[in-house]
Amino acid sequence: MPVTKLFEAFASVEALKEWWWPTGLHADHIDLEFREGGRYFINMKGHAESGAGMTGQFQEIVKNERLVMTDQFADDQGRAISAKEAKMPGEWPEIGYITFEFESVDKNTSCFKLSQEGIPNELQKECIQGWSES
Repeated sequence: MPVTKLFEAFASVEALKEWWWPTGLHADHIDLEFREGGRYFINMKGHAESGAGMTGQFQEIVKNERLVMTDQFADDQGRAISAKEAKMPGEWPEIGYITFEFESVDKNTSCFKLSQEGIPNELQKECIQGWSES
């Protein structure tokens, strides 16, 4: 798909509901203020052992090129909670960061690179698998 369409999949509530979560989970509620400084909340269902979702703020948005956002666990009301409250193992920072870098390969093909800061070493494999399934 063209890079413009790929980038738009991050700016649309409907698109995020279709692809954001890995196998077995789904986003049942999304609040999205897609602008620099804007907030987001993505609530998930289907996983009984972890927090309800994630919340944060868009730090940088460069259309069709780059997206940087903060990342925190959230309860089902969108309130930021700690990893411990979310029942997540390992040592997590209070706030993490996710960066997506978009690239146009040709007119109809695009890709993105993802980096996520703050993932505990023992959970990196699971996080990579989760993003890959998304």
